[in-house]
Amino acid sequence: MNVFKIFDVEQDIMNCWNMVDDVKDAASYIVDNEAFKDLSGENADKIMNLLLGIQSVYQMRFEKLWNNFEAHCKEHHSLRRANKEDHDYDEQD
Repeated sequence: MNVFKIFDVEQDIMNCWNMVDDVKDAASYIVDNEAFKDLSGENADKIMNLLLGIQSVYQMRFEKLWNNFEAHCKEHHSLRRANKEDHDYDEQD
């Protein structure tokens, strides 16, 4: 049976976050590539604004996801500690 570990979830989040860099790389590619040299300034601005918007939205989403992940991890560890303390107390009786 394949056990999904919290580390795997963390890695999956970090891998998704790479999308922000991918969008940034796409914007750089368009700016630097000769294939786009004939693109009008107006169209280039539209494309860059769209890509920057996508980058910003995903940055915010992944930050929210990461914050939620960290909050769940803290809650999980607090519950585990509390559960361990309850069992330790029970064993002393």
